[in-house]
Amino acid sequence: MKKLLLLFPLSFFISCSVYKNVSNITEKVERIKNSAEVISKSLQNASQEVYKVQIKLGMSKDEFLNVAAKKAKKDVIFTDSYVYKVNQYDLNGYKVDSMFYYFRSFDNKLFEINSGTKAGYINVKSNN
Repeated sequence: MKKLLLLFPLSFFISCSVYKNVSNITEKVERIKNSAEVISKSLQNASQEVYKVQIKLGMSKDEFLNVAAKKAKKDVIFTDSYVYKVNQYDLNGYKVDSMFYYFRSFDNKLFEINSGTKAGYINVKSNN
């Protein structure tokens, strides 16, 4: 009986200690997850800022392609203009936005920049 009475408080303290360790690990994992989300958003914003700083209205198609590198894909061709699309992704590889760059056909100059879902059809911000 004495052994049983000693065993109960001992098992209680051991279980409390295990719970505290698991709780600490869970808390640290949650902090890491939150930090990763903050870093992902910061990188996404930095990526968008790079394009905003380096890509300006009036630049030529060749200058644009030097900045956008291999990310730019020709998306739509209109009678008097054409559009390049650059998708932006988060750290997990999910597309978070698309930028559309409109060039005039006759002089290959950038005259409009939009973001959204489809070039020339919808001009709204999207997080798809």
